Amino acid sequence: QLGVCALSAILMWMVRITPASLFGLQAPTKQSPPKTTSSDLVKTMPVGFCSAGAHACTVFSLGGDPLFCQIVKSGEPVLSAI
Repeated sequence: QLGVCALSAILMWMVRITPASLFGLQAPTKQSPPKTTSSDLVKTMPVGFCSAGAHACTVFSLGGDPLFCQIVKSGEPVLSAI
């Protein structure tokens, strides 16, 4: 799923067409690729680490007690809110 979405996004940036306007039944418009700087990447690092940590906890909990897995899964929205 991640690979298909990433490939779709890269294709849209290469063609420079945004399909979002199609939802309003309008012709697609030209769009330039996003410009990211190193400070943008640094700002997103904490979110990436928290997301990776939540995913790792979920995967590790699957190998243990099923009740513990439910506890970890129910705690994911808390990590997302932080």
